[in-house]
Amino acid sequence: MDQILQGLNGVQCNQDDMIIIGKDDYEHLENLRAVLSRLHVHGLKANLEKCQFLRDEVIFCGIKISKEGLHETSDKRAAVVNAPILNDKSQLRSFMGLVNYYHKWLPNITSLAKPLYDLLQDKVKYQWTEGCSKAFLRSNT
Repeated sequence: MDQILQGLNGVQCNQDDMIIIGKDDYEHLENLRAVLSRLHVHGLKANLEKCQFLRDEVIFCGIKISKEGLHETSDKRAAVVNAPILNDKSQLRSFMGLVNYYHKWLPNITSLAKPLYDLLQDKVKYQWTEGCSKAFLRSNT
């Protein structure tokens, strides 16, 4: 999809999802027309049931996007806050991936979660310590 829409203004793709923006409604509609035209040329269609037009706020790739900027979503924040204790490196890696994705809203997360990052090292045996518990609590509050 990125290759098909390459060169068009105001469009960002993630697999088969896309967001089309503009500084005002006119520019947004112009960008939308260009995207729909390009899709048509390549024999593709937008699923209108999944489309949202002329919105002031959308959620794209798990991030709320509005005129005011980028914001975390409450469901993703809840996933971090309500994460269970992590029993192995696989669970920790998954949790840290979510934390890294939302690092903008987690001040000083790199230093706060250092014991957790250290535990992910290949040569380190997975052993949950009090330091890990403290880092875990700091990273999900």
